[in-house]
Amino acid sequence: MSKTKNPPHGPEAQTTMAREMSPGTESASAAAQPRSKPQPGPSDSNGAPAGRAAPGPSAATSSDPRNHGAGHRPGLDTAKHAHLQRLAQQAESLRTELFPTLMADAIGYSANFDAGAYVLYLERLLEEAGNPTDPVEKMLLKQLAIADFRIAQLHCSAAATDAIEVVKIYNSAAARLTGEFRRVALALSVYRNQAPKSRSDGKLKVAKTG
Repeated sequence: MSKTKNPPHGPEAQTTMAREMSPGTESASAAAQPRSKPQPGPSDSNGAPAGRAAPGPSAATSSDPRNHGAGHRPGLDTAKHAHLQRLAQQAESLRTELFPTLMADAIGYSANFDAGAYVLYLERLLEEAGNPTDPVEKMLLKQLAIADFRIAQLHCSAAATDAIEVVKIYNSAAARLTGEFRRVALALSVYRNQAPKSRSDGKLKVAKTG
């Protein structure tokens, strides 16, 4: 004679019956639970995940010639800088030393005076003339200086010869050069008195027509 099991009673029986009647309820509850976002792992100082190398420069960036020599301004490399420095020194020598050297060669007393003496002579001449800053005025003063020496040399050459015709040639050349000296001096005076006024006036002159 078989025995029949009595159905369970109590809270456990109700729970078991609820699961049997709605098998999808438990999976639906699990699906309804919000999924937690994955937490980011530790990263290095560059912001790359730990254990993974930080991305380096791309091949296009590294191969770009404009990116080579970073930190140096274009056109200021060592060779070009040295070249510009050399040109600047040569230009300064042209401005301050070449004319005294040519003056020494023209006068012909290099055995008696060093080239530096001519440099100092011209510097003192410009100082006594009021230290002009205008380059044209400086050039005119230097021309007067060399003409002054040349006039004296012509007179000395005339005195050193006994030939009358040669004396006349030297004296005539000295007279013509003296006339040029006076014209340059007059031009310098006019330039000093008129040229600065026209430059500092600053007014635009318009010619009247009609």
